[in-house]
Amino acid sequence: MTATFRMTMLDLRVLQAVARSLLGVSAVLAVMVWITAPTPIMMVAVFLLSATILAVDPFRADERGHLDALYATLPLAREHVVAGRYLTALAVQVTSALAGLALGPVAAAVHGEPLQPGAVLTILVGGFAANAALLAVEFPILFALGYTRARWVTLTPILLICVAMLVGRGLGLNLTQLAELVQQPPPGAVILAVAVGSLGVLALSAGVSVRVYRGRDL
Repeated sequence: MTATFRMTMLDLRVLQAVARSLLGVSAVLAVMVWITAPTPIMMVAVFLLSATILAVDPFRADERGHLDALYATLPLAREHVVAGRYLTALAVQVTSALAGLALGPVAAAVHGEPLQPGAVLTILVGGFAANAALLAVEFPILFALGYTRARWVTLTPILLICVAMLVGRGLGLNLTQLAELVQQPPPGAVILAVAVGSLGVLALSAGVSVRVYRGRDL
């Protein structure tokens, strides 16, 4: 467990070094969404979903700094590298959610519209599930192929957002209308089921990542 936490701390140091540029990407996405749908709840959603973009950056750092080769020379089992990377993803998700929650009230004040607690809870629950599903697919591919060969998979969140917007437009819905659909908070049983299910999906994904990463020639 200590080795896993050390791996997580190393990843977080990597993210800290590029925090400004990563936050800049989130800010650009937030501005684009704000122009499209000036609804405070969407600010929370954008920062939460941007976690999937930020969480893959340690894979890029691995190849840029040849850290994969370094891990292989250290008394660090590959399952510790994998577990640490998944913990990093969870930490990034929490941080992104907190950033969105901090800016949500600011957006609400600017727009003169209250930030509904029910909508915030719905976005947090749905965003966590969506992020877990995306990362569960992305991470095994990145561990198997490395960042350069699997760079295309890091574009999945942005592509899905674009597809969702196109589908919504085709159905006659816009982001403002979608925001209005999530005003009611989900029942406690649903929240628990989503949390347990999402963590279960990530655990299964981690198992696959360990297997493919062990078989990868570094």
